[in-house]
Amino acid sequence: MTQLTKNIQQTNSNNQEIKAAEDQNYQAAFEYHQQRAAKSHPESVYHLAKHYEEGAGVEQNYSKAFRYYHKAAQLGFTQALVDLGYYYIYGIGVKKDSKKAKRFFKRAAKKGDDYGYLNLGIIFQNGVDCKKNIFKSVYYLKKAAKMGNTQALYLTGLAYIQHQEFNSRKKRMGFQFVKKAARKEHPPALCYLGCLYYYGQLVKQNPEKAANFWEKAAQYEHPDALYNLGLIYEEGVVLEKDLDKALGLWKKAAEYMQTEAMLKLADYLLEGKFVEQDVDKAVEYYEKAGHLGYPQAFSKLGACYLMGFAVKKDEKKANEYLNLAAKLGDSTALSLKGKLMVENSEKPEEIIQGIKILEKVSNKNVQFAAATLANNYLSGEKTEKDLEKGMKYMGMVNDEHAQSLVQYYEDNKEKFKNGKIQHFSINLENLVSG
Repeated sequence: MTQLTKNIQQTNSNNQEIKAAEDQNYQAAFEYHQQRAAKSHPESVYHLAKHYEEGAGVEQNYSKAFRYYHKAAQLGFTQALVDLGYYYIYGIGVKKDSKKAKRFFKRAAKKGDDYGYLNLGIIFQNGVDCKKNIFKSVYYLKKAAKMGNTQALYLTGLAYIQHQEFNSRKKRMGFQFVKKAARKEHPPALCYLGCLYYYGQLVKQNPEKAANFWEKAAQYEHPDALYNLGLIYEEGVVLEKDLDKALGLWKKAAEYMQTEAMLKLADYLLEGKFVEQDVDKAVEYYEKAGHLGYPQAFSKLGACYLMGFAVKKDEKKANEYLNLAAKLGDSTALSLKGKLMVENSEKPEEIIQGIKILEKVSNKNVQFAAATLANNYLSGEKTEKDLEKGMKYMGMVNDEHAQSLVQYYEDNKEKFKNGKIQHFSINLENLVSG
């Protein structure tokens, strides 16, 4: 979800304030604006709000910041309207109220504030207290873009490119919007442009140009650009292979909570590939990525504890991590959880529940689930032996050995029916990471 944006434009200030800022004398700047605010000077009232918001020269106090923004708005200071909208939308220093937020953004927009238009566009894009409407969103975003708002240029381009409601002509227009934002050194636009060139979307594929855009965005420490550039160094195709650089970039991206970078670092640290093995640090990265909403991280940890890979085998821990991943909807975790229920439980109701989980997940093309079902139906160990069902699930497994067994079954159905061929299975270990 795109975050709403505060107006960060600088207002005009006289030499006295500039000198105070240069000396890092926030206290003097605060006192200066306090004196002028007492005379209802709109700009100084607005600056007092900033001081309270940032805790510059005074103790941070969001409630006081809100009150001064409100007073600045009453005195006709347009930028304060955007700040008030922002405070209401996120419930900062005031009770959350998205309807009031929208009203303040509309008032700012009517007074010609680009951030007012920008935030209205984001509201309709995200469906904040209203039905999502990409056309209304683009209408407001384009208004802000025409006023030179870089974020609006980028978001307009993104909307045109990513939403199927827009035709190919609009998508090409979207590409131009992103390019304009990138020319203004907008890090997300630079990163996204790199992705378009890397995958050849709306433009001729050019990995070298992609790497160039990611390098530019990485200079601004854009998390996704840092991660992508790390992949380029890891692959060693476009740029000379350099794992030290890749790991350094991912470490920096991880500092900005880039979950895929965390997973990359965790994988290398867990396996001790090209870096000194550090299982504790790997587990820390996996857990952090999982808590940030990346279920694959919990799933990987669950699989490691289940199989005893790089860590001591611990079924209890495996279950804990798999449950966390399953709650977030991870199919691999569900299949592993189903496997544990089927193979480790003696209770018929739990075995049946495990089978149902595996059947549901296998229909989503999760091969580990299909392989587990195939083995159980073919062996009849925890379920009633069913050759047809076993081979049906075996056929879902994209594995050369599994496919050869299916073909062997098709060629020898009679022998199987007569009981001349009793049982075969497939090795699941290689399918866990898939």
